[in-house]
Amino acid sequence: MDEQSIINTYCKLYEARKGLWQASELMLQRRTELEQERAARIAAGEIMGKNADERESRARDLLASFYAAVVDAELKERRAKLDYDLVKIEVDRIDTILRLLTVQK
Repeated sequence: MDEQSIINTYCKLYEARKGLWQASELMLQRRTELEQERAARIAAGEIMGKNADERESRARDLLASFYAAVVDAELKERRAKLDYDLVKIEVDRIDTILRLLTVQK
């Protein structure tokens, strides 16, 4: 383990954290778009039903592409979280090794 590999690992952590932020922002955006469209369709009288289950079913039919976009964003967010966690584990490993080496001197 040399200085450059440590720098590279911290750069990977930075990129992973940035990727996680971007994925989270996309998730929020997709959910907002879904809720806005849902509200507009309710206001237009397109989403109706005798009970909540019927209304939800109707909404899922009408807004299938919005729901799919939310699911896709959720998957990207989970993947970004995994990527971040894996890089964070590597950074923690490097920190532990460095502490160990410092104590041994």
